[in-house]
Amino acid sequence: MFQLHIYKIIRPGSSSLFSAPLRQLGSTSSSMANTIVTSVDQYNKLISSPALTLTLFSADWAEQSKQILAVMTELARQFSAVQFVDVPVEELSEVAPKKQIDAVPTVIFFQAEKAIDRIDGVDIAALTTNC
Repeated sequence: MFQLHIYKIIRPGSSSLFSAPLRQLGSTSSSMANTIVTSVDQYNKLISSPALTLTLFSADWAEQSKQILAVMTELARQFSAVQFVDVPVEELSEVAPKKQIDAVPTVIFFQAEKAIDRIDGVDIAALTTNC
């Protein structure tokens, strides 16, 4: 088992990583939901998609994970071309070490299995104002 930590701030000096990829896709009126990952096979299938996949590594006990999940739910309504995925790290403990997850929440952007960006800890205000 590994120990998880909670961080509130995205990398110092960086702008929101969510703004560029999501704005390029444009908004829609779709009401997609977050996909909660229940198996390693499902996780691998989701991140291998050619679609941009915003993956939240979360924990039920982390209040910030719940807050980010709520924001992701709203973003999923606006951006139907993006997959929004929630990986509960304690239930899927074999995934987190492979992606070097040592804090929740952590968000990784995947496209065709490639991690194209990462946020260790999330600033909710930046997430909502820059999208």
